[in-house]
Amino acid sequence: IFAWEPQKSSYFAILPRYGRAQDVIFIEHPATYGMHTVNAYESGDELILDMMEMGDIPHDVVAFANDEQIFPNYLTRWRLNLKTRALHKDTLHPLNMEFPRIDERLIGQKHRHIYAASLFCGKPSYEFDSIMHVDAVTGKGVLHAFGEDQSPHEPIFVPKHPDSKEGEGFLLTYVCHKSTHRSDLVILDAQHVDQDPLAVVELPHAVPFGFHGSWVPHM
Repeated sequence: IFAWEPQKSSYFAILPRYGRAQDVIFIEHPATYGMHTVNAYESGDELILDMMEMGDIPHDVVAFANDEQIFPNYLTRWRLNLKTRALHKDTLHPLNMEFPRIDERLIGQKHRHIYAASLFCGKPSYEFDSIMHVDAVTGKGVLHAFGEDQSPHEPIFVPKHPDSKEGEGFLLTYVCHKSTHRSDLVILDAQHVDQDPLAVVELPHAVPFGFHGSWVPHM
């Protein structure tokens, strides 16, 4: 069981790719928590880290003690200066979301487009009702809402072609129909997430809620 101890600090540990244990850089910050990272890349003296940060955590909460106790997660950008050890953070979008993904051809490089399962209506829950696309440059968010009875899973980005520009491709996600206990595989245009699906593959059964899938172009 994990206990939330907000009086203690959090530390970002930055490990050089080609270094020794004594080369690790630690940057201290008031207590924070996040489960899923988006991506990280270097920009001058800074390391840019995008991740989901959990917010509104009560002082005395104990993790997993109450399954009904769920807290919102916000898409957050951390700027860690490797020379001055300074840290700055910004919320990229205020909507509650989780399970973020990018065009994975850009892992470790500067990215612009972020996709995540989101909750547009209701209290914090892992029964998401929408898929969100956030432009990390403009901060603009575009939402595809599935409705009250449908709950999407984590979106997986698939490039249209191997040499397509960033974000030019498709989002794949399972969507559960809660009232009929059945799922669809839904394919969205990653550049126009708010438009109608490009395709819906109707499955005869439900796909249990899960996370962290991968697109494999060749078997």
